[in-house]
Order: sequence, then structure tokens, then C-alpha cells
Amino acid sequence: YSSNKVEGMIHFDLEKAAFNPELADDLMKTVYPTLVCICAGFTWVDGCESQPAKANLMNNTGPAVVAAAARAHGARTVWYSTDYVFDGGVKGASGPYAETDRPSPLN
Repeated sequence: YSSNKVEGMIHFDLEKAAFNPELADDLMKTVYPTLVCICAGFTWVDGCESQPAKANLMNNTGPAVVAAAARAHGARTVWYSTDYVFDGGVKGASGPYAETDRPSPLN
């Protein structure tokens, strides 16, 4: 989330969506996307460790709700990761990570 308005970027509360999936469905009905990029989450490591329920809502449940709504409306989803999940050492250094790759955070 950025407080700076950027054309094409829509503020959306992943934590609220985790509790109310209709918010994600309403978003899809409003903008009719073909591609949804989820590039937000709860990334403050200390906060995630001290607030695991919030971390789960914002980094798991909320994005999953958005992805399901996107799929239901025919849109594809891209979900960004960070060095908090993978260390950049892609096996063989020949391509992107797969969903089945083992997490290897730097911290």
C-alpha cells in the first residue's frame, strides 16, 4: 500500500477481505481486471512474529480470497514474494521459483 496515488493502483485491505470475501468480489465487479497483481502484505518481520494471526490474514487468507475472486471473474493473479520467503538462490539459477520450492528466507 502506498499513500501516493498511482494510476492503475487500487488500495485494497487484504485483512478486511479475509473476513469478508464479498469485498474482493465487489472489487472484481467494479474494475473487471484481466490480471490482478498482489504486491502487498504484512512484511514487518517483528510484527509478523508478534501478531501471527494478522500475518496469516494479510499474507495468506486475504490474498487467497482475492485470487479466488479474480479466478471467478476470469482474471489471472500474480502474487509477489520477497527475500522473506526466498533468498534469491534459484536452484540452478536458470529460472523462477516454483510454488513447490522450499522457502529459504534470508533472516
